[in-house]
Amino acid sequence: MAKTTLIIYHTIRAGNTKRMAEAIAEGASAEGVEAIVKSVKDVTWDEVVAADGIALGTPQPFSMLSGPMKTFFEDNWADHERITGKPAVCFIKSSRDPSAGIAAIDKIVGYYGVKKVADTVGATEVTDAVIGACRAAGKALALEVKQLQTV
Repeated sequence: MAKTTLIIYHTIRAGNTKRMAEAIAEGASAEGVEAIVKSVKDVTWDEVVAADGIALGTPQPFSMLSGPMKTFFEDNWADHERITGKPAVCFIKSSRDPSAGIAAIDKIVGYYGVKKVADTVGATEVTDAVIGACRAAGKALALEVKQLQTV
């Protein structure tokens, strides 16, 4: 069975967080891992559990996670053990300093017990360098996913 990564994002207006999600997918795909990109509004918890690795991205309105991403985490907390240890990467797009969003998402995924395999990518502008960092995060995720034992 092919290894898969699920890239979950939420975007506001300009679509910058989706661009970052797509770059992570490119990095994972370049390593031969299937990458599925979905809006947090369209993903189910069972899809997250079934994926071999996950990427989580959100804009940072008002120095917080977006409402839909935060709600997703809150709604699935009771079942969080099902993804404990799962390889993961995170990404944040902010119009200002992304450090508050980075701290928030890192804290949440820490509570969920996922295995972060790269530093969270934070950006105020989606530049070529940010796209490169997202691709590198996707590659790191894919390399970790490929090391998982097939059951």
